[in-house]
Amino acid sequence: AAPLLPSLDDGKTPEEHKLIAAVNKKVNEQLSVARRGKNGRYNCLDDETRAKIAKKCLEVGPRNTSGFFRNKGLNLSESTIRSIKKSFCDAKKSQSTGDPTFQKKKRGRPLLV
Repeated sequence: AAPLLPSLDDGKTPEEHKLIAAVNKKVNEQLSVARRGKNGRYNCLDDETRAKIAKKCLEVGPRNTSGFFRNKGLNLSESTIRSIKKSFCDAKKSQSTGDPTFQKKKRGRPLLV
């Protein structure tokens, strides 16, 4: 159950209003990160973050990338980083120009027609 967050109407001054909005935003971010599926937290990563991880891995390698993102609050294994990098490189090869569109693989059985 989500906690009852303070309303933005509770702020009497503009500073209090900004503070309440910032705190509510942080709480919602933490709650969305805290929801963990059976396969781990890396499934919650959006395409932009996955692209950043892959680019960092290409620059400094998977071990240093793991440490870099651990300091930012993402606990990713080297194996996960390598697989993200591999899928990024595959997407880059399939598109010859520009920044590749980087999407997660579809999982599960294909739909029956």
